[in-house]
Amino acid sequence: MRKANSYTAKVVVATFLAVAANAPPAHAVLQISEDVSGTTFICVDNDVTCDTDPAVGKINLVATTVNGVQITGNFDRSTTNPLDLLASSSTSAINNSGATRLLTGAVSDTDYVGTASSFRTTGSGTFVADGGDGITLTYFVDNANGQGADDPNDTPGSNIANFTFVSAGILDSFAYDQTVPFVANSPFSMTLHFVYTLIDGASLNSRGQAIAAVPTGVPEPASLALLGSALAGFGLYRRRRQTKA
Repeated sequence: MRKANSYTAKVVVATFLAVAANAPPAHAVLQISEDVSGTTFICVDNDVTCDTDPAVGKINLVATTVNGVQITGNFDRSTTNPLDLLASSSTSAINNSGATRLLTGAVSDTDYVGTASSFRTTGSGTFVADGGDGITLTYFVDNANGQGADDPNDTPGSNIANFTFVSAGILDSFAYDQTVPFVANSPFSMTLHFVYTLIDGASLNSRGQAIAAVPTGVPEPASLALLGSALAGFGLYRRRRQTKA
């Protein structure tokens, strides 16, 4: 009887392990996927072949050259405390390929925990010797908590913000900041998407892009300034009344 029970238990365990091995993960991790004119790479958090930072929620991409474009100082970060944040940056992307290159990328993570009423979106960078090309930044939030960046155009959810910049010539910088109303309930995912072109010899330096949830009930900066003005005015009114008295 004991042998039969032991056999049954082994079958149950084996079946469970087989199902678990083929089941999708409960949630994915931070990842980046980028395509350089037809050559694609992907890096997942804690993949030691491409991520030099052992911390969870941080990708420090090893310096790499993809289809003639040298990418250095690429850093991606995802946090839920003290705020739901997804950020991506790189020190430089330098095109030494001998031809124009189109770079398309996505950075994504899931399981953000806050309840948000709006999102802060930002981006910045400097083009060097790019001769009139530019960049488009896009920001996505998904209340279905879908994983993005399985490929460079994998962007689940709602497109909540866009920014496009065209470089004017030899040296040109851009900066973008916008708060966008959008309601998100826990758990949700966020994805950053970017597309830019570099002619041969051009570079994009100090590229930065980020999205952060603004918790429900937290006043926006403009609202805080208005509140501060109102309080200052009320204080002045009280002092005048006290002086007259």
